Amino acid sequence: MTPALHALAVELRDSGKLRWFDGMQYVEPSRRCRRPTCEKHRDLPEFDPGDTYRDRHRRTAPAVVGAIPDFDDPLTAAGALLVARAAWNDPLLHVDPHRDGDDVLRWTVRGRRDGASVILAYGAPTELEALIAAILAAPEKK
Repeated sequence: MTPALHALAVELRDSGKLRWFDGMQYVEPSRRCRRPTCEKHRDLPEFDPGDTYRDRHRRTAPAVVGAIPDFDDPLTAAGALLVARAAWNDPLLHVDPHRDGDDVLRWTVRGRRDGASVILAYGAPTELEALIAAILAAPEKK
C-alpha cells in the first residue's frame, strides 16, 4: 500500500465510518500482517426488513486494535464501494471516470439526494481514493 493510501486507510479507520464486509482483509499495524475478516471478528446484527440499507450492512471492525483495511487486496479495495453505499445509505451510489482540462483521468462519486443526482466526491486520482473521500464526507450517523 502506498504511503498516501495508508494515510487514507488510517483516516478512514479513525473516522468511525468504516464498515467491514466478509472477505475484506485488514492489516495489523503492529505486525504488518494481512488477515481476513471472518465471523469471529465481527458483530453481525440480525436482519430486520425495516432496516435501512445502511443498517443492513453495518459491521464492526476486526477484533484487532488499530486494524486498517488492506487496500492492496482486490476484494477489500472493491469493498470500498459497499462501504460508501452504506455510509451514504444509497444503493445507487457509483463512480464515474472523467478527464480534466489537462486530459488527466480523474474519478467522481455520484449519488442521489432528495431524488436528484449529486456529486459526493470529485477529482480523485484513483477510483479507490474517490470512494474513500466519499465515505469520509458522508453525514454522521444519527
